[in-house]
Amino acid sequence: MSTAKPRPLSVAHVRARCADEVEASLRNLPLLPGSAEDADDALTNAILSLTRLPLGAMNICAIESTELFSNVTHLELQSNCIERIENLEFMPGLRFLALFGNRIRVVENIDMLTELKIVDLSENLIDRVDPLAFPESIAFIDMRGNACVAQPSYFDSMLLALPNLAKLDGRDVGEYSYSDVEDGPEAPALAQPPTSEPLNGEELRSGAIAARLEADRINALVSH
Repeated sequence: MSTAKPRPLSVAHVRARCADEVEASLRNLPLLPGSAEDADDALTNAILSLTRLPLGAMNICAIESTELFSNVTHLELQSNCIERIENLEFMPGLRFLALFGNRIRVVENIDMLTELKIVDLSENLIDRVDPLAFPESIAFIDMRGNACVAQPSYFDSMLLALPNLAKLDGRDVGEYSYSDVEDGPEAPALAQPPTSEPLNGEELRSGAIAARLEADRINALVSH
C-alpha cells in the first residue's frame, strides 16, 4: 500500500496514468514543426480532452479539478480514499461512474447527471440510500458491501423510484419478485431479497472493467 499522503484529484493524476497512451496516439498524427513546448501543450490538450479517466488505486482523497475534464463519459475512481461524491456537475456527459472501495457515506450530487447509466458504489460506508439521489437515467447500480442493502425497504424503494433500472447489485431487475407494488408503502416486501455478500479482491479489481464492458454492450441505450 502506498505511504504517500492522499491528495485530491488533479491533472497530475491523469497525466501520470494516461500520458503514455496519449503520447502514443499523438505519435500517429502527422508531424508538425514546432518546439518541445508546443509538443507539451499538445499533450496537455489531449489529456484534457480524454473521455475516459482510469484513476483507480491512486490514493485520491477528493474529487476535484473536474471542470478541466468536461468531455469525460467514463470516470473510474475505485479503490481510493474518497469520502464524498462532489463536483461531478462539470461532467454533464458522464455515463459510467466507478467509486467502489472508497469511504463514501452518502449518495449525493449525481441526480443532475442525466446521461448517467452505470454507478458502482459497492464496498463503501453507506448506511442508507435515497433512490431519488440517482438520476432517472440510471440503468445499472451496484451497492453491495454497504449496510444500506440490509434495510427492509431497500429493494422495493429502488425498483419503484428508478424506472429505467435494469440491474441492481449484480442481478437483473426481473429476478426480484414483489407483489402489489402499486399499493404504496403498505405493499408486501420483496418475497426473497437477495443476500449481499462482500465482494472479494478479484471482484473489486475487475468490477469497473466488467461494468464498462457492459456499458459498451448497451451503447444504443447510452447514446439516447
